[in-house]
Amino acid sequence: VPGQRAGIPGQKPKGKGKKNMYKGMHPLRKMYYILWNFTGKILWFSSCLVFMYFAPVNLLLFKDQEMVLNKMAMQGSIPGMGPPGM
Repeated sequence: VPGQRAGIPGQKPKGKGKKNMYKGMHPLRKMYYILWNFTGKILWFSSCLVFMYFAPVNLLLFKDQEMVLNKMAMQGSIPGMGPPGM
């Protein structure tokens, strides 16, 4: 019949319910994408910061602390610790 939609008689028109569902999903998908990219960039930046700044600083501080503790142990300032070999 001219002017009618093709399909099975009595069938509901397609797409009206799905369009409303996708209208609600699209902003959620955009928000997920924004958060995923932001999280990835923050993790990348923080890992670079850790490997390039905090790791070498911690190694230097550990070496300084080790030298101070060895000096204190040699002088006998730490109770219960004496020079090595005693």
